Parts: sequence; structure tokens; C-alpha cells
Amino acid sequence: MTYQLLALDIDGTLIGKDPRITGAVREAVRAVLARGVFVTLATARIFRAALPFAQQLGLRDPLTYGFHH
Repeated sequence: MTYQLLALDIDGTLIGKDPRITGAVREAVRAVLARGVFVTLATARIFRAALPFAQQLGLRDPLTYGFHH
């Protein structure tokens, strides 16, 4: 099976208690991007809080986020 899209959550997936993205995670995302897979963040964080993580990973695809009522 060939994947075309990878959507990652930030909290508990990209980062843990330490709010930094590790080198291993950064390398894994780069490897997926190199295979032509679209990578995006799917998070409940507001856009401006999620954007720095997307920028750190070199993501260019749209970010998606949920709304809490």
C-alpha cells in the first residue's frame, strides 16, 4: 500500500513533555516527504500555535485543526 498523506498530531505525537521536536522525528518526517507523501499537522491548537512546528519540519501543506465547543 502506498500512502499519499500523513497527518500528525503535535501533542503526544511530535512532541512529549519537552516542547521540542527531536532530531529523530525531524528525520522521519523528512524521509516521508522525500518519498512524495504529503505531510500535514492535524491539531486542536490554533493556527499560530501550530505554525512554528510546521515550519520546523519544513511542511508546506495546509494545517488542519479542530474546534472545541
